[in-house]
Amino acid sequence: MKRACLRKASSILLAASLAAPAAEAATCTSTPWTGIAGVPALTDFPPGHLYLGLYPGLLYDGSNAPPAGHEADGRAFAAQIKPRDASGQVCASPGPGCRIVFLSIGFSNNTIEFCGGQGINGDNESPAATQCPLPTANPPWIQQESFIAQSLADAAVDHAAVVSVDGARGGQTYDDWDPTVGGSAEYDRVLNQILLPSGLGKGQVQAIWIKDAESHPTVSLATAGPGNPADAVIAEQHLGNILRGLRTFYPNVQQVFVSPRIYGGYANTTTPPNLLNPEPYAFEIGFSIKWLVASQIAQVGGDAPDPDAGDLDYRGGTIPWVDWGPYLWANGTTPRSDGLVWTSSDFRGGGECTHPSVYAEQKVAAMLLGFMKTSPYTPWFLATAGPCAITPGSLQIGADKQTISWGFTGTGGPFDLARGSVADVRASGGGYAGAMCRFNDLSAPQAIDSGQPPPGVAAYYLARCTGGTWNDGTQAGNRDLTLLACP
Repeated sequence: MKRACLRKASSILLAASLAAPAAEAATCTSTPWTGIAGVPALTDFPPGHLYLGLYPGLLYDGSNAPPAGHEADGRAFAAQIKPRDASGQVCASPGPGCRIVFLSIGFSNNTIEFCGGQGINGDNESPAATQCPLPTANPPWIQQESFIAQSLADAAVDHAAVVSVDGARGGQTYDDWDPTVGGSAEYDRVLNQILLPSGLGKGQVQAIWIKDAESHPTVSLATAGPGNPADAVIAEQHLGNILRGLRTFYPNVQQVFVSPRIYGGYANTTTPPNLLNPEPYAFEIGFSIKWLVASQIAQVGGDAPDPDAGDLDYRGGTIPWVDWGPYLWANGTTPRSDGLVWTSSDFRGGGECTHPSVYAEQKVAAMLLGFMKTSPYTPWFLATAGPCAITPGSLQIGADKQTISWGFTGTGGPFDLARGSVADVRASGGGYAGAMCRFNDLSAPQAIDSGQPPPGVAAYYLARCTGGTWNDGTQAGNRDLTLLACP
């Protein structure tokens, strides 16, 4: 039977450590923008709810689950991802010179979250969008909170075959990656300054994560009109052009995952650089991605190409299959259904409140890693999978004092998370039956537990793969019988 990861007394997480961190000069201190208060995350739109009375939410047409045909095609393209040599030829076995490159492209937030950044004025809480070390460097990342560092520390990832490459760069927004606007400059940089010096070739790039935005947007969906398109529509146009160009630059790319940026409401101030990408533009990028994916689904289903997204039919082999990456937006301190929040300390200070602090870096990286480990489209990312099991000793709290994460091996989630009081353990003589379910059926090995116990009250957490057991046979009491909310 699959076993839970039980934190015993020698390795208990203390709730005293979970108290909200004091405000630091390095992080933002502004408050959420009231102009977007009450707007739900796209994933949480209630039935019939329309943004601005016009735009339905959820990731796909009336659901957060993709249509069956799109999912089947996504799995088929995933099956085409194999270790390849630098010339792009499939290898007999993974190893040096025979790799799968998972590439990120985008702007400053992307590179900070994917690789980390040198601390501004030496303060690691405020990472700058500095150049990532080459994949052959030791270590190939700048901060351990980043995606590259977290994935390399995870035993479930196929490190023999997969190499994650940070191609993003500060200031490089959608138009810079759009070959009809920015040409090939960014793609040439990735090839000549990152891939080739690392012994990698463009034919090894087979999966791409895009997280980017419009620079200095000015037209929201609420203010758009004839001859004055919203920045969300322009972003969809750029994304369509990017997709059509990717197969030219990376002939073996099979799949592209696109994520929106995180919350931007702390940047809605009267002090520059508030125009970088504040709300509602950060939220509305989600519609750009929703329309892009829907356009490809509709065209493959027989419709004409969308006039904004353009030709996205992958059946001829000229366009990669595209889908959502992790959905990252939540409305500030209002928890979305999975508990995700963005507090002011998740953003750099200095008056900008736009770029991620190290706390947001860790949260985004954990969400991306969880997505890559659990998506039905990324089996190539994982080492040979057995039954799901929580990695012993992997349960930890994040730098933001709210993010609980854990490692796992095998086939992945969903996951359950429970919390109990250390005082109850002592009073019961070592039993954990008093633990209460906090989260049930999580898709990723992470939860944002904003409803923490008071400072000074010690607590412990239990994590398990759904279908496993809370009880490893060494302690009194059976959580499988008492945690009815996590059946």
